[in-house]
Amino acid sequence: MVTQRIENARSTPAVSTLVSKALNDLASLKCLAPLTSIFCKGSGEFGRHIESSLNQMTKEQSILKLKLRKSDAAVVIGVDQYQAILDMKQHYAELVEKVRELELTQAMSEYDHLFQHIASPASRQATDALFEVSEEELNNAYKG
Repeated sequence: MVTQRIENARSTPAVSTLVSKALNDLASLKCLAPLTSIFCKGSGEFGRHIESSLNQMTKEQSILKLKLRKSDAAVVIGVDQYQAILDMKQHYAELVEKVRELELTQAMSEYDHLFQHIASPASRQATDALFEVSEEELNNAYKG
């Protein structure tokens, strides 16, 4: 349902731009992978060769998992990846706000439709007829 609302909103320039930004964020984070598939180094080895490790990460646009005492301890990412995550966080917040606005607009549209139906001449005539019914007609309606 949310996907449908976003698809419908793509005609709105602000949302289209926001969706494009979010898709670009996802593309820039393609290097993120499950922990089991990330190259791993011991923290001591990383610490002794930190400059070469960071240069290699930057060159390959990769991430690195560090182990401390044979346990996963940290994931090291480059500045570009970190910035992409921050951008994604911002765009996610904006997308959530747009979806909320779309949901409110849809709800208002549904209530407007209901109000128009209730305020229609046919509804008015039915309501008037209900209050003008005689006691005998009302009894017959409930017995029938």
